[in-house]
Amino acid sequence: MLLLLCFSGCVAGSTRHIPAISNFNADRYFGVWYEIARADHRFERNLTHVTATYSRRADGQIHVLNRGYNTQKEKWVEAEARASFRGSSNDAELSVTFFWPFSAQYRIIEIGDDYEYAVVTSRSLKYFWVLSREPVMAEQQLDGILERAEKWGFDTQNLIRVDQSKETKPSDQTR
Repeated sequence: MLLLLCFSGCVAGSTRHIPAISNFNADRYFGVWYEIARADHRFERNLTHVTATYSRRADGQIHVLNRGYNTQKEKWVEAEARASFRGSSNDAELSVTFFWPFSAQYRIIEIGDDYEYAVVTSRSLKYFWVLSREPVMAEQQLDGILERAEKWGFDTQNLIRVDQSKETKPSDQTR
C-alpha cells in the first residue's frame, strides 16, 4: 500500500490544502489496520485482504508491514518499510521508506476519536486509503468519510472497495 507513496511526488493534484491531523498519538495508531477502500495503483493491483501493521522499532522509528493476497498469483505478498515523523510526533505526517534512498509522504488526514478508522493520503490527490481496525466498516460511516474526501478533491467514484470477507479469504499461508 505505501509503496505507491514513493511515486507520489510525480503526479499532479496536491493535498497541501488538507492538513495532517495534529495531537496524533503514534502508540494508539500501532497495530493492525484493514484496508477498506483505496485508489487504484499498480503496486496494489489484484490485492484483496490487505492489512497494514505498524509497530515501534528499537531505534524509535516505525516498522511498517503491508500484506495482501494477490488473486492473480494466488499467493500472499508483503512489503516492509520504516517510517519516521517529518516534524513533530504530534503531527500525523511521516516519511516512509520501502527501499533506500527513496521515501514518500504518509499523511493521516482524518482519524476516529477512538482510532477506529483512519484516512490516509500522500502529497497527491491520487493516493487515498480508508483504513479500519475491523475488516468491515459500517456503510454509513464510510459514506460520510467519502463525502468529506470528495469535498477535499479526491476522486471517490473510482475507489476500490477492498475484499476483506471471510467467505472469500484465502488460506492464511505466508509467503
